[in-house]
Amino acid sequence: MAIPTLPQFVNGAKPSPKPVRLSGLGRGIGLAAFKPDGAGRPEGGRGRGSPKLSRLVTEAVRYLGTVRNYSPMTLENYQTSFDQFHQFLSAHGRPDEVQQFTGDNVQRFAESLAAKKHKTSTVVIRVRGLSAIAKTLMTLKDDRGRTYLTENPTCTFEWPTVDRPETPFLLPDELRGQAAGSKGRLRRRAEGACP
Repeated sequence: MAIPTLPQFVNGAKPSPKPVRLSGLGRGIGLAAFKPDGAGRPEGGRGRGSPKLSRLVTEAVRYLGTVRNYSPMTLENYQTSFDQFHQFLSAHGRPDEVQQFTGDNVQRFAESLAAKKHKTSTVVIRVRGLSAIAKTLMTLKDDRGRTYLTENPTCTFEWPTVDRPETPFLLPDELRGQAAGSKGRLRRRAEGACP
């Protein structure tokens, strides 16, 4: 049996994707610091920290327009929804990171729109736009094959409901009466009588 070398085992432990602290080196430099591609960095292996949410949304909207063939008006509405959400995050001191696309932040955003006296239908349109973006980010993958989101943050709370006016309809007896009455009017008009 061959004796394992340093890249395979450190202090008898199997290597992990997390940086391993080598004892005796002083500053706690892990094996990840020596990997040429930078995989396993403390930032999650993505190079310069987590991806910017605004960049990912731009990719998602482009994907919906080119691959899924969404209409330009729909894409504009989705982008407007995100722009308003992004402004909300910035106003509350939140960074432009995908980790800020949470159910709590989306719910607070919806509540802030309602507090600004936006119509309920407008709030629902904005949340629906964020939901479509989230679903897209749940399918798009980074360079390591992982999706950007694992769950839709808009599904973690109850959306506001829009009051829909009741659609008037006729009951069967009323419909028969209406039809019988219109036949009589049509007959009188055909005979030249005034209604």
